[in-house]
Amino acid sequence: MQNFVVLPFLLTFLIFGQVADCSKRKDIHMNEALSVKVTCNDNPRCLFEGKDLFITISISNTSSSRVGFPLQFVKDRGPIIKLTDTETGADTNLPTHPADSDLLEDFTSVEPGGSVQMEWVMDPEELSQFRHKHVDLSAEVTIMADIVVDGKKSKFIGSDTIRVISIDKPKENSQN
Repeated sequence: MQNFVVLPFLLTFLIFGQVADCSKRKDIHMNEALSVKVTCNDNPRCLFEGKDLFITISISNTSSSRVGFPLQFVKDRGPIIKLTDTETGADTNLPTHPADSDLLEDFTSVEPGGSVQMEWVMDPEELSQFRHKHVDLSAEVTIMADIVVDGKKSKFIGSDTIRVISIDKPKENSQN
C-alpha cells in the first residue's frame, strides 16, 4: 500500500521537474545582433508569374560588435520557409537541404552595420500547392544558426515575411 502512495508523489515530482526543465530551455536568449530582411529579386511586389520566384535574404549586423556567421552552411542548407495560404490558413514548411556540418565552424565576419546576402529560389509547385489558379500566401523566411559575438557562441533566430500573390495574366500580356 505504501508504494501506491509514494508512486503518485514521485510521478508528480518527475512531471513538474520536467516542466520546469522545459521552461528553462524556452528561455534561451536568441541573439539580437543580426536582423533578417527578405526581398524578391527584380520583383518588389513579389508577384507570382507561375515561374521560379527568386528571393534575396539579407542578414545584417545591427550590433556594435563583429559577428561570425556560418554563411556557407546556411546557404547550402537553405532557410526555413513556412508558406501560409492567406485565404484558408493552411500552411506547410518547405524542406531544407543537407549541408556539410564542418561548415558550422566556418564563420564569415560581419562588421557592425554590415551585411551578408544569400539567394534562394522557391519553385512554382511549392508556391501553388494550396491553390493552382490564384496564389496568395505569406512566406515566413527564418534563418537559424549558431553565431559568434565577442568570442562567444550564441543562438540566432531571425525571420522576415513576404506576401506572394499571383500576377494578373491579362495585364501582363498587354503590349504598349
